[in-house]
Amino acid sequence: MQRSAQVLQGGYYLVTGLWPLVHFRSFTALTGPKPDRFQTQATGALFAANGLALLAGEPATRGMRLLAGGTAAAALAMELAYRRHLRRVFLLDAVLEGAFLLRTLWHARGTPSATPLRHSRAQSGSCRHR
Repeated sequence: MQRSAQVLQGGYYLVTGLWPLVHFRSFTALTGPKPDRFQTQATGALFAANGLALLAGEPATRGMRLLAGGTAAAALAMELAYRRHLRRVFLLDAVLEGAFLLRTLWHARGTPSATPLRHSRAQSGSCRHR
């Protein structure tokens, strides 16, 4: 994953994650009323933490690809699942999350560490044949 793209995604998650913690009223003015302030702020805190990890993490590592792609995929899945109940601003966020996910998948293909997370001993050549 390119460093500049990782910084962009991390910065986006940090800013949008901190927003409901710093100024809940302006956050809900744009995104709509929230039934549970705690859940909204807890979700924001988790996105901010992911953003910090992406900003501080070494680019092109498996862990950073999993964090970047997993976070984007989870956010996109929720926005698509609840699209009829969300304000239109979330459509813009869904487009961004889709772009983050596609970028992560694009950069992961063909990289040496893009092998599956688990593989058998036979695949790694450490299996003895008797």
